[in-house]
Amino acid sequence: MEQQQRQQRPGAARSGMEQQQRQQRPGAALAPPPAAAAAAAPEPPGADALALVLSLCEPAALGRCRAVCRAWRAAASERDVRRAAFLRHWGLAGCTGQPRQPAFYETAAPHSFARAHAVARGDSLAALAVRSGQDVHSIKRANNLMSDHSLHSRTHIFIPVTGREQLQDQVVSFAWCPLSKREFAVLPSGAATPAAAGAAATPASAHHAPAPAGEGGAAFKLEADAEKLCALLGRSLRVDAATASYYLHEAGGDVKAAMAAAAHDLAWEATTAGPIRAAPVQRWIRGEAGL
Repeated sequence: MEQQQRQQRPGAARSGMEQQQRQQRPGAALAPPPAAAAAAAPEPPGADALALVLSLCEPAALGRCRAVCRAWRAAASERDVRRAAFLRHWGLAGCTGQPRQPAFYETAAPHSFARAHAVARGDSLAALAVRSGQDVHSIKRANNLMSDHSLHSRTHIFIPVTGREQLQDQVVSFAWCPLSKREFAVLPSGAATPAAAGAAATPASAHHAPAPAGEGGAAFKLEADAEKLCALLGRSLRVDAATASYYLHEAGGDVKAAMAAAAHDLAWEATTAGPIRAAPVQRWIRGEAGL
């Protein structure tokens, strides 16, 4: 009786028919599970070509490329693609190591490239600025120095480069400064500085030419280096080229003495009140400034 009742149930007949239909399907027994099918799926064609195309983009454009679709996001997020775009954009020959954050490849700016300098006794920010062709403010900002006296609280500082032409065909490494909380792409220590580049461009005959003795020799040296020293000194002191040339001429070509004289004049201006300090000396002499 129970068997007859089960056979009479409509749901039992449906289940039996479904089993027969499954058995009749030719590929039902051979179909792999969904997880195995996903694992065996081949890589979409053109993935290598897409990575090559994205590596030719500007580093800043990779962020917009990642917003197109999943395939572009995966290709633009690859470290090799970011690295290739970084090297091509800045004209570098290569880089050693990896940055602390992969986003450095895309967010690097000209001030992110620097040279490491070991602080020695007698160094000053002004002297380093004149030697490297950079201004004091940029060196202080890059190293998070609050004052000129903070230099000797560090063992190493980073001096930013002055132009993109210094990056051509260079191999950089990455360094993180925990004091300034910044990451730098560091050029090798043997890279040419502006002063070294000027010395290399000087003909060999100029090095071996006998310099006049006494005051003539000093005048010859001052005339040969006046333009370059005035430009560097002016950037360091934040004055125009004429003012820098005046201090350099008064100091007889001695950069250190010229900077000391400029610092003395600035201290006098800061402590002297009245129209004599506020107005130019020429106007005061002509009586236009008043007393």
